[in-house]
Amino acid sequence: MRIDSVRLEGFRNYDSQEVLFSPGINVITGKNAQGKTNLLESIFLLSSGHGFRTRSDGELVSFGAERARITGEVFSRGRKQTLDISFGRGTKK
Repeated sequence: MRIDSVRLEGFRNYDSQEVLFSPGINVITGKNAQGKTNLLESIFLLSSGHGFRTRSDGELVSFGAERARITGEVFSRGRKQTLDISFGRGTKK
């Protein structure tokens, strides 16, 4: 599977952000506490259905936001697909 893009809304420290990936190797850089691990966690959550740093989905929602949404554009099995997951505090995915 190849990830072409990820759109984050209300996820961890991202209010609204879209990240585009190249088909080759991508390097994610930044200072401490800029959201590098949060971006990786969003990709993990799309592929597995849960975060790797928390048990509660509510902890993944940004402070002040009601809901979080992650949308990923991927290429898998010879076709483009859209993965979309959303959840709120105290609600299920």
